[in-house]
Amino acid sequence: MPILNMLECIRKKLMARVQVKREQMEKWTRLITPEARHKLERRKMASANCFATYAGDMKFEVKCYPKCHIVDLGKKSCTCRG
Repeated sequence: MPILNMLECIRKKLMARVQVKREQMEKWTRLITPEARHKLERRKMASANCFATYAGDMKFEVKCYPKCHIVDLGKKSCTCRG
C-alpha cells in the first residue's frame, strides 16, 4: 500500500475510534471512570497500614512501615516523589 493511502487509512481508523470513545463518554454518568476507581481502591487498601502525624505548617509525617515520608500539602509534594 502506498504511504499516502496507508496514512489515510490510519486517519480514518483513528477518527472512528475517537467517535466511539466520545459516544461512550456522553453516556457516562459517574464522576470517575472504572479504571480510576480501581486505582483508588488499590491505593486505599495499600494505605490501610499508614499513619499520618501533623508536623506543623501544612506538613505531615506519614509512616507506612518500614518507610516514613514527609507530605507537604502547601507545596503538594511528598518525599516519596509520588
